[in-house]
Amino acid sequence: PYYFGTYSAACIPAKVLLKLLGGSQSRAFPLTNIASWIAALLVTFFFLKRSRRTVLITLLLLMCAPIFPYYFWPSAEMFLYALVTCGAVFLVNQQFKLSALFISVAGTLNATVMAFGFFVIILFVYQSVVVFKKVHDRFRPVIFVKENVKRTLLLAACYIPFVVVAIFNTVEYGGPVPQ
Repeated sequence: PYYFGTYSAACIPAKVLLKLLGGSQSRAFPLTNIASWIAALLVTFFFLKRSRRTVLITLLLLMCAPIFPYYFWPSAEMFLYALVTCGAVFLVNQQFKLSALFISVAGTLNATVMAFGFFVIILFVYQSVVVFKKVHDRFRPVIFVKENVKRTLLLAACYIPFVVVAIFNTVEYGGPVPQ
């Protein structure tokens, strides 16, 4: 019960492809790992809203990260790394909902990632307050809540994958994190 079935589900397309091509289906794990790593690099390249120089340096750092030797490992580490990388890219861009969604899915694999999810919430609230103060002469909590309730509920909805897994683990294993 350490990992929910998220990684296994992500491996199904590679398993089906290998079956159709007559390849060994045991290679679905490394194929999924490499595909998720490449996807994280592509997300960084195409979506990170920074100078091209910063994006290229970030890509080099991601490519040199010590995660790569895990590509052959039939476990979720590389997949988890890719999800957190995408979450970080979208957080840097202040795309809080996308960041929260990637982090929430990563949290279905390892609940400790949700510390990052909490950080996303803190930055979301901070950015919301900054924007509110630019528009209004003073901070009015009731107006602030009214103006941000929809955005906040949409952000909260992005955490549903983790919440569903936490509820499942509580029912099945007696606690939200069975580790």
